[in-house]
Amino acid sequence: MKNKNIIYFNLPAYGHIYPTLDKVKSIVDSGNTVYYFSTISFKPIIELTGAVFIDLADYWEPQMNPEFKNSEQVMYKASKYYLQTIGYSMELSYFLLSIFKNKKYIWNPDVIMHDNCCLWGKLIAKYWQVKAICTFSTMVIPLSYVKKIPFLWLLSELKGLPGLFRYFRYKMKLNKAFPKLTLSVKDMTINKEKENIVFLSKSFQPKNDIIDKTFNFQKRTFSSRSKTNFNFPSEPFIYISLGTIHSKKNNLLRKIVLGVLQTEFCAVVSTGESKNVISNPEPKKVFFYSSVPQIEVLKKCSFFIHHGGMNSTIEAISSNVPMLIIPQTLEQLLVGYRVKELNKGLLIPTKNPNQCYLNKTILRLLKI
Repeated sequence: MKNKNIIYFNLPAYGHIYPTLDKVKSIVDSGNTVYYFSTISFKPIIELTGAVFIDLADYWEPQMNPEFKNSEQVMYKASKYYLQTIGYSMELSYFLLSIFKNKKYIWNPDVIMHDNCCLWGKLIAKYWQVKAICTFSTMVIPLSYVKKIPFLWLLSELKGLPGLFRYFRYKMKLNKAFPKLTLSVKDMTINKEKENIVFLSKSFQPKNDIIDKTFNFQKRTFSSRSKTNFNFPSEPFIYISLGTIHSKKNNLLRKIVLGVLQTEFCAVVSTGESKNVISNPEPKKVFFYSSVPQIEVLKKCSFFIHHGGMNSTIEAISSNVPMLIIPQTLEQLLVGYRVKELNKGLLIPTKNPNQCYLNKTILRLLKI
């Protein structure tokens, strides 16, 4: 059997890239060629798998939205509200399909793999008439599970209404330019293919008894995560991380730190690349780092406070660390509900809880 050429389209975000790396390495080690499309900041870790890194920025054209040149900023804006997500996804899909429509000959792919958030992967595979495999870095959300979302949260999602207008604008452009391509509403929510890989244990998947057989659950591994020496506090500590996309929420971070200071624990805080870290209210108890070796820190900490990103959630469960999740996106909210269902931690179902509520919840966490 001939070795295959595989194209992988993924979002330029750690939570989407990291889960795929071991899978990509195994594909390459089997003698196949993987062309992995991402942005330059992920080039080193992608190339460690043996895949051929391709920078999407090399294919950007002048008429494209200049926002897409700053992937971190556009990921933040797109993730704030689901309507913004589908708007940016449709816009980028229209441009990437227009750019790649006549470039199949460059890579001659046998398979296109794409993240479930990369609508353009599905569309390019359809246009090129190539087999497609969809990968999920988080849960497959059953429609019945959406009923858990509080009304006020859904109401706040209307702030993303400009994204809906963006969606319809570029949907019409796409229909006009590619009239033979069909696109359903489900493609903007689940975006599944005939074959799907979910980087998650099936036990964490909600309603896993109703998930169809096209979904192949593959337990997430962490061999690609960095392991370095780290100076741990001598006292028991709570680990705090607001991820990379939402790391600049300094007001929330300040509240969390003040909440931890009411306890007997120290705090280790991973701030990401935020340049405006809050002033340290208690240098002997609170320790700020731009980054930490998370796997190692989770093995040592007593509790973990974070947004509910899937990487962090699964790593915490693997280390048997209780969590407090304060979600900033719909996906993180639903992850938080699942963590609560499995008795792995607590959830605050609001983006910016008041100090009193946060303090009480942290004290409840300590009793788990």
